[in-house]
Amino acid sequence: MDLQFNYTIHSDHVEVALSARHEDMAAQNINFVMSGLYRPTSENIQSTLVEDDNFQDLNFDGYPDYHCLISQLGRSWNYSGWVFDPDEGLYRETNLFDIPNMQVNKKDQTIRGGFFGAGGGTDSIYKYEDSQFIETNCLNIIYEPFTRDSETGEITINYWEENGILYGFHEYRLEDGEMVEVWPQMICDTEEGREQIREHLFGADSIWFPSGSFA
Repeated sequence: MDLQFNYTIHSDHVEVALSARHEDMAAQNINFVMSGLYRPTSENIQSTLVEDDNFQDLNFDGYPDYHCLISQLGRSWNYSGWVFDPDEGLYRETNLFDIPNMQVNKKDQTIRGGFFGAGGGTDSIYKYEDSQFIETNCLNIIYEPFTRDSETGEITINYWEENGILYGFHEYRLEDGEMVEVWPQMICDTEEGREQIREHLFGADSIWFPSGSFA
């Protein structure tokens, strides 16, 4: 589905007529006023977007794109998104819905998304290429409670009498069009293990949580 915006400039706001186009249905028109959304310039009224969180530059080309919340299931929020095509003057739908809890990272010009629960989760990084968001990095984390035999030191996964947490990390990176595992680790909840986590995930050069906090 594509979105078409037409603008009427007033002294204190811009009135927008939105047309939603879909191959399988007739055009649907919705008219609404977005007061203060745009501060028009002589060149392009889209060049100085302010105030509305639904309009963000998702592909970092200088044009404001549109996204809105479609579903919210527990801790997973999913958005549909449309990226502005300046050549056609249309907002074209993207695969943004496939990125749960998406966040725009302006500094790195990436989209971040993922989900974490009691047993672990996934954190992914996306870039916009060829009219879609492509996953370039992925970090899977699994939390497993374990017990350690006091005599042999053997570790056993145990959900009833655990005395520690075993972190399972699997990091993937896009290489030559395929996601390749680059950091498979199982780290116990010890000071040594926690230091490994600090260095790899929270270090100054980390793509995941640079200079972040880790207790």
